Amino acid sequence: MAVPIHPMAIKRLLAYLRSILRIKAHNFEPELTLKLKGLYFKYDHEFYAEKKVAAVAGYISHGIGFTSYLNEAENKMVTEIYGPGQIVLNPDSFFCGYPADTGLEFIAETNLIYVTNKDIDKLFEGFEESKLLVIKVLSRMSRLGGREKDQLHRLQGKAKVKRFFDIYPMLLRPARQAPMQYRDMASYLKIEPSHFGKLIKKLYPDLG
Repeated sequence: MAVPIHPMAIKRLLAYLRSILRIKAHNFEPELTLKLKGLYFKYDHEFYAEKKVAAVAGYISHGIGFTSYLNEAENKMVTEIYGPGQIVLNPDSFFCGYPADTGLEFIAETNLIYVTNKDIDKLFEGFEESKLLVIKVLSRMSRLGGREKDQLHRLQGKAKVKRFFDIYPMLLRPARQAPMQYRDMASYLKIEPSHFGKLIKKLYPDLG
């Protein structure tokens, strides 16, 4: 549901953007702030669907989002997971209007700040430097996200599962209480769901 954006969440987003590029125009941040919208997902919820145009980009202030697609056997394949402080978007769909190759959904109790591609087009018209900012944001997302994912997937078995929950501690819950289904986490880690469950029991015997 639509909600007011907490001022601290806006401050964190603007600080993140400044760490990448400081735009000289003094009115850039106020103009961007006016275009930001807030969402709160009380329950897990799809933000945009696979094969549909994803005309929105978000910044997670609290919670977790993940992208997935259905393979030929109609099995859900989770490709990326995003945590607090990360920007989420499908660049080809957001900027070029292509159908998204993955869908994006959020776990329950996620807070999100988002903008539409029309909002960004207006910023591009008014602030030439904003185009460079977007390029640099996408570059950082690719560099840091790719590195972390590569390091995680180089691990095996219990070491891989432990590292995963070190990165995303809010997902570590008993199966029936987990905000993200075990089979979706297993898909992301490329581990058979049954084996994933066994590894969790070995690593966290008191989890219940």
